Amino acid sequence: MSVRDIQGVGVGGEFEGVGTFKGIVRGPVNAEKIAHVPGTPWIITSGEPSRSVPYGRLYAVDTRDNSAQEVYPYRSSTRHDPETFGATPDVLDPLVFAPHGLDVSALEDGSHRLYVVNHGGRQSVEVFDVDLSERSPSLAWRGGVILPRGTWPNDIAALTDGGFLVSSTVDPDVDGVEGGMARMFDGIESVGAVEWHSEGGCAAVPGSTMAGANGILVSEDAERIFIGGWRDGNLVRLTRTHGSTTVDSIKLGILVDNLTWSPDGSILAAGAFGTTPSKIYDAFRAGDTCFFPCKVLRIDAETLEISTVLAFDGSTYGLSTTGLVVGHEIWVSSGRAAGIARFEAE
Repeated sequence: MSVRDIQGVGVGGEFEGVGTFKGIVRGPVNAEKIAHVPGTPWIITSGEPSRSVPYGRLYAVDTRDNSAQEVYPYRSSTRHDPETFGATPDVLDPLVFAPHGLDVSALEDGSHRLYVVNHGGRQSVEVFDVDLSERSPSLAWRGGVILPRGTWPNDIAALTDGGFLVSSTVDPDVDGVEGGMARMFDGIESVGAVEWHSEGGCAAVPGSTMAGANGILVSEDAERIFIGGWRDGNLVRLTRTHGSTTVDSIKLGILVDNLTWSPDGSILAAGAFGTTPSKIYDAFRAGDTCFFPCKVLRIDAETLEISTVLAFDGSTYGLSTTGLVVGHEIWVSSGRAAGIARFEAE
């Protein structure tokens, strides 16, 4: 791919592997994570709260016409299932809801389930059923899984049995999230992922200890787990076989944020570069826009070979956090921007 100017995105000539900008999906705000509803034209996005966006939201995007609409809280109901998800102290409160990472899985009966990391009022994973029976999607909240002490959840990967894996960026137990972030910036490691099942609850994932775990993916058989290292700019692969875990790690050269599967089985990793995690964190807390150069990389899940898919300087659309293949395009979302950027998948 040749380097070119992408109108409205502000590409610098020093970057390689730049795709063609196609436009912006309007509607979602601070869509830190985006995920397909498997086998459908719908994408669900988070909507993180920020200084001028006080309430967290969830959005649905119809990829047939790129239209978007809020589905939480305005098209959401409550259908609590305490037997599966535990006796959550309170139902989900839309006034404090603060979504972060999310994932959507297809259940055996053909329905779909949405898992959302939540920082609002509790450190939890909130679980929804996705109803696509009408023209517009709707959600039904089924319960919230309160995560164990010592974890600050970031991203989530659904398992085929209804369980999930959730990454943990820092340990907030000593002196809160701020203190945990400071220790992580200094390279102090903590548990990078926990695994939850309805029957057994939560347990730390062996081999996941790292500084600044961010995006997480899991293979269909759950034998391979991929975790993005935000602080160290690496990708960690955990291979679980016969009761033991093998750990592989490669440097990606970006501050790895979210990870997504491509249709060909490769991994897309999005993240900023040319800056530091502490600078991103300070900008993230301070305002509604964070302008940092970004790359989206493709990684072969077997060989761990890396190639650059997209790169831009972030002067218009910054703090890009997720790259997702959508048809013949790659969509890039941001934790601090309005809309989702669309690029041609060349």
